[in-house]
This record gives sequence, C-alpha cells and structure tokens, in this order.
Amino acid sequence: MEAVFVYGTLKKGHKNHHYLAPAQGWAAKMEGLSLHLGPGYPYACLGSGSLEGEVYFVSLEQLERLDQLEEAPHYYQRVLRPVWTEPLGWFSAWVYLRNEAQALPLLQTGVWTLAEESQKREKN
Repeated sequence: MEAVFVYGTLKKGHKNHHYLAPAQGWAAKMEGLSLHLGPGYPYACLGSGSLEGEVYFVSLEQLERLDQLEEAPHYYQRVLRPVWTEPLGWFSAWVYLRNEAQALPLLQTGVWTLAEESQKREKN
C-alpha cells in the first residue's frame, strides 16, 4: 500500500474521490507548500505555507490510475513529502505538485473546499 496526500478534487465529497475508493482517509497536513487556484481545480507547488487535506493508503494500481488522472509526470510531479495525521503522526506520503505557480491566485488558507469547487463549476 502507498500513502497519498490529496488536497483538491480527490478529497471526500469532491468529484474525483471515487478514484480512492474503498480506501479509508484521515485528515492530514503538509508543510512547505502553497495552494493555487487553477481553472476548475487547485494545485500545489513548493512554497512557505501548509496545506490541509486527506491521506489515503492505496494500491499500486490505484496509484497508477491517479498518475493518469493527474497526467504525471507531464502536468504534475508525484513527490514523497512528510505528512502529519493525528492518529499516525509524521510519515511520508505521495503528493502531486506543479513545478511553478504560473501567477494564478494563491489560496491563503491552504484549504480547498466544496464552495470553491462549486464556484469554479458555475463559472465554466
């Protein structure tokens, strides 16, 4: 099993969460990243903030499907980074990162919610 940290459309209740089923998730936090608003989804890159999301333990097959969804390694890079969860403490998890922010808006809170997803859907 592989740990993967998700912060956007893969989180529970969001449109791509089915890629993680039936894995159990925990609230989690990653440091040293910034969260930006892309066209219909958030993306993270190296930065000075922290992200709140969820961590899941998935099979290698699921991880390969996530790579396809995230267009890794062309659009996103899958990188191992330290993650914190209340029940498990610190450990390493995969996270999908962009190489640059491309001057898109920064989400200061480091949290992507259903409200942001709904607003993006309405604009499209």
